[in-house]
Amino acid sequence: FSSSGPTPVSLQMKPDVDAPGVDILSSLPRNTWSAHDWSGTSMATPHVAGAAAVLMQRHPSWTVAEIKSALESTGDPVHVAGTTTEVPSTREGGGRIDLPRADDPLVFTAPTGLSFGLVKPGTTTTQTLQTTDAGGGADPWTVSVQTQLAPAGAALAPAAPTLVAGDAFALTLTIAPTAVQGEAAGFVLLTRGTDVRRVPYWFRVESPKLATEPGRML
Repeated sequence: FSSSGPTPVSLQMKPDVDAPGVDILSSLPRNTWSAHDWSGTSMATPHVAGAAAVLMQRHPSWTVAEIKSALESTGDPVHVAGTTTEVPSTREGGGRIDLPRADDPLVFTAPTGLSFGLVKPGTTTTQTLQTTDAGGGADPWTVSVQTQLAPAGAALAPAAPTLVAGDAFALTLTIAPTAVQGEAAGFVLLTRGTDVRRVPYWFRVESPKLATEPGRML
C-alpha cells in the first residue's frame, strides 16, 4: 500500500528495498507500548535504518552508497500474498532486506537500480553498471536479465555474459520499430554458484501521438 516506482518527473528507479511493515508490534514515543499492531512505512523505515546502523558499525570503511548496495542487492523476493508470484521490481526494489546476507554482499554495484526512463520505438539505449569487490567477490560472475514485465519488441541484454568484480559492464536496451507501448520491470542478475545479487530496473516504451495529429497555423 506504499507508493511504487518510478519517481515522479525524474523517473528514477524506486523503491530501493522493502522491509517488514505490516502488523508490527512496536514501542511508541514517551516510553509507552503499543496495545495493538501497526502497519505502514513508519514501521518499515526503522527496520531499514536499524539494518544500516548495524552495517555501519560492522563495516566502518563502507560508504553510504556501499551500504545501500549491500542492502539492495541481497534482498529476498517478495511474493503476492498466498502465491509464488513475485511482485514487480517497482514494488519491491531489490527485495525485502536480509541483514545477514547484506553483511556479506560479496560485490557492490553502482548504481543500485537502473531506470531507462521513457524510450521510443526504434531506439537503442545503453547504461553502464560499475561493480566493486566487497570482499570474496572477485571470482567471475554470470550476468543475466530476469524479465518480469516487458512489452513486445523490447529487449535488455548485457554486453558480456560474465564479469569480475571491479569491472564495469554495459546493458543495452533495444526497442524495435514495431514495439508496443507498455511498462517493463525486472532484475539484472549476478550469479556465482548459489550466490545471487540483484539490480532492479524499469523503463516504459512510449509512442507519443501528438505529432501525428493534424494541425494548422493560426
